[in-house]
Amino acid sequence: HDFACVRVKGAITAVSVDDLDPKYSWMTIRDDSGAILLPLHASDIPFGRLRKFLDAETEVVGIVTYTSGFRHQLAHRLICRNVDDLKIVKPPPDPFDVPALADSPAIHRRQISGLVIASQKDRFYLLSDFNRMITVYPAKESARVHSGHGVTASGFPSLDPFRLCLREAMLRPCETSVAMPQPIGVSPKMMFGAIKSGRYVHTKNHGRLVTLEGKVLAFTENGCHITEMLLECEGHVLTIDVSGLSCAPKDLPARHSKLKITALCVARFTKLAEDLLFPVFDRFTLIPRTPADIQLISNPPWWTQRRLILAILILLATVIAVALWSISIKRLAEKRGLALCR
Repeated sequence: HDFACVRVKGAITAVSVDDLDPKYSWMTIRDDSGAILLPLHASDIPFGRLRKFLDAETEVVGIVTYTSGFRHQLAHRLICRNVDDLKIVKPPPDPFDVPALADSPAIHRRQISGLVIASQKDRFYLLSDFNRMITVYPAKESARVHSGHGVTASGFPSLDPFRLCLREAMLRPCETSVAMPQPIGVSPKMMFGAIKSGRYVHTKNHGRLVTLEGKVLAFTENGCHITEMLLECEGHVLTIDVSGLSCAPKDLPARHSKLKITALCVARFTKLAEDLLFPVFDRFTLIPRTPADIQLISNPPWWTQRRLILAILILLATVIAVALWSISIKRLAEKRGLALCR
């Protein structure tokens, strides 16, 4: 259908600002067969107004093209001649007057209630009444939630990449009977295994609240906040995501400290090549619920590698200085001896 004039009907499931030109916005229109992107200029419809059309049913007439490779949105797009080619057939319903979330993706909003287990900068993890963990990506206008809060989330179901999640979710507080799960003590041997051909992972740890001990290797900072810690645990390096805690550097233990951490274990996936059918496991990320989940066992030893190298350099410089001083004194004594003999 490239460069063909078509009529598209579907639901508006996402609205975002263009990554190269903020004067343009991208509207995602989805039906049972897939999705198409519609670029709109801010002078036609402002971004804030577009957000109000989420979950509305629309009808658009335009020319089909394919987005350029340098853009993040790699999909077919629809170019309209003017804004009159975009019509709202059915306005969006109340976000919390929609069906409950099922076990498969859907075009329109679905809602689910439960307990917030842990949160990151752009998402949080909800444990539902059916003991099912859902990843929720809140809408920009939604208030931030924290671990232990009861929440009803209404968003667009999708896969991330194998698990069901909600995007563009609207939130409201609610009462829930879901209890916070008890943490399970684990070790890297319980998370990873070894075979002759390489290493494998125990996927049953995904979604578990776990407790383990390790030594801090490094931090990842974003501005004045630390977003990640690298924890060395029995030869394995684990990523601790603290972006949801908004921790300043002074609020976290120093490097080489020994910690005991209670956190939600989440599996991360990556795609090594575009022709791969399935994403590939990347790592386990541990997400603490609150700063209290990071407990200091012992401070870093005073004799660190850096201080040891510095002490050796100082000692070496002292030895060299003493040797040079000794040589200069010896030469001075020889000169005075020769002068006395004359």
